Amino acid sequence: MNRIAVVANLRSGAAARLGREALDALVRETLGSRLDLLDMAEPDAIPAALKKAFEAKPDAVAVIGGDGTARAAAELSRTTGIPVAFLPGGTMNLLPKRIWGDLDLKDALAAIGTGETTPIKLDAGEIGGQIFLVAAMFGAAPGLTRLRETFRRTASLREMGRVGATAARDLGVLTRPTVRILEPEGVGRIMPALVVTPGDAALALGRVRTDEIDTPSLECVAATVKGWPGLLAVMLRVMVGGDWRRDPRLVAFNAPRVLVGARGKRLRVTLDGELAHAPNPAAIRFLPEGLSSLGPRVAALPEPKTEAAV
Repeated sequence: MNRIAVVANLRSGAAARLGREALDALVRETLGSRLDLLDMAEPDAIPAALKKAFEAKPDAVAVIGGDGTARAAAELSRTTGIPVAFLPGGTMNLLPKRIWGDLDLKDALAAIGTGETTPIKLDAGEIGGQIFLVAAMFGAAPGLTRLRETFRRTASLREMGRVGATAARDLGVLTRPTVRILEPEGVGRIMPALVVTPGDAALALGRVRTDEIDTPSLECVAATVKGWPGLLAVMLRVMVGGDWRRDPRLVAFNAPRVLVGARGKRLRVTLDGELAHAPNPAAIRFLPEGLSSLGPRVAALPEPKTEAAV
């Protein structure tokens, strides 16, 4: 990988902490002559920056940003065949942490700069022609995502108060059962929330892989509760961990293909943290090793920590 293009979302966690000048210096220092293009952009300009980076036809495109930036890069990687390196740059870093472990942004860039990387294949999901790498969420999640984006765009206290009042009225609607699993058969009742992940759902929670899935596939987890108290209780149960797959308030199963429908004309979905729309009903497909990426060689990983003998 001799020619690396880098696209950074300036509002992502790592970029915002470093600032433009420090991030520019870090990328140039660690990649050296391998750096072919560096574009640091505001969120609205990220699609154009990614398009420019892939059109330059480098050996790989490295992205510094959150899950939304990563998904946008994955779409272009899938169509161009150019591998994409997902660097630790967001707030949650769910996907980069899965790839780079405990390496931070500087160490991951250094691994690319010194050639201590290896090609890897990532499992993915696809819905309505759109790829996702972490999770597709239906029901309450898209409504909450829309509220989050609305609050982000509010500039004044008056606007925030008006949006807050509207949000309070809408919260009850968000937990009404609206999502139905049409295939596979037998799950089919209407539910208020559904999460679909490519592979182990534990990875979408930032945890290590479990032994629940014998064959790689989509994992689907649906809540069967009513109202915010029940939904929040289930969310807390999942976040705390333990044997949540056997909780009677949840339906969990694995399948290579799932058909999902909802009330209304459009199917709203949160894909890797970003609001999107899909056909209604929509087929969700598992794409085993569906995306080419870069990960660290063993030599690039830090030595395991050991405690000194007392």
